[in-house]
Amino acid sequence: MLTTIFLIVFGGTSGYFLSLLNIPMAFLFGGFLVTAIFVKPINKIGRENYFVPNKVRYFFFGIIGSVIGSGFKGISSYLSIELLITFFGVVCLTIICQQFNYLIFRKLGNYDKATAFFSATPGGLLESINAGERYGGDERIITIQHFLRIMIVVIIVPIFFLIFFKNPIRFTDEILSNASIDYNLEFLFLTTIVGLILGYKISVPAKYFICPLFLSAFLNTSGIINFSCPDWLLFISQLVVGIALGARLLGLNFNLLRKCLLLSAISSAIMLTMAFFLSFLLVQLLIIPQEILFISFVPGGVTEMSLMAIVLSSDATFVTIHHIWRIVIVVLEILIISRLNLFKSV
Repeated sequence: MLTTIFLIVFGGTSGYFLSLLNIPMAFLFGGFLVTAIFVKPINKIGRENYFVPNKVRYFFFGIIGSVIGSGFKGISSYLSIELLITFFGVVCLTIICQQFNYLIFRKLGNYDKATAFFSATPGGLLESINAGERYGGDERIITIQHFLRIMIVVIIVPIFFLIFFKNPIRFTDEILSNASIDYNLEFLFLTTIVGLILGYKISVPAKYFICPLFLSAFLNTSGIINFSCPDWLLFISQLVVGIALGARLLGLNFNLLRKCLLLSAISSAIMLTMAFFLSFLLVQLLIIPQEILFISFVPGGVTEMSLMAIVLSSDATFVTIHHIWRIVIVVLEILIISRLNLFKSV
């Protein structure tokens, strides 16, 4: 716990100075950079690899979910018949990305079929890892590839915003519409804790994020309770996500990490390019801004991309449901593979 506090303090300081340079997701990058610099010597002192404690990580995932859920009372103006088009776009993009990624990991990485296939899924991290292990894939490689995918996307997407989009750094009124001196933080924390307990009891993808999100959306939309989130709490959430991503790369074999990083860089570049061009095509047909379409299509983690939607002032409601939909597609794909028995179970 002391290590986590140390990294939060120094990561927060780095994030503050990065924010002065108008760097998007500054506190996430601050946490990531400080982790990369300091955790290796910390590991030597503690004689074990450092990871953000699960309870801490899940709590802040829940906070992010609750904050986004509270924004549902100002429901997205883009949730209309156009949603069918964008949902279909996510289906097509997920299938195409899966095929490209499989070829990359199979032909360039020389992975076996099961490892290549489950490393190639553009989402559903835990489901892909579990299914890959069940069908004889290398669980370690699948895990590394998915964490690298999320990490690279989190790093590259803000750069896309700086280059291609007008990038307001401040939080949108849509998400923090009830911001005031009294944020009703007791309701925010209570909703988060109850949502985490529900997540512990059930089995759904990204459950420690999704359960608080839906509980918060129900409570705020129905008017039972109302709360909002101060900036400092979202900054800490960014820090924890950044530290957790950075810590995942430590203690790994360098040659394996270098190979996985190269493959993930190629894979992520292709997926981000396809997401960008799909958003460019659809913006010609729809009234939805391209930056919202783009961040809805990129294959990052649902928690990280939803947090990014808040920080980059995109429509978090619209973005979140598209990333949840992408995970549903991946899970359905894994279920179909299981039914067809394309890989021998071990």
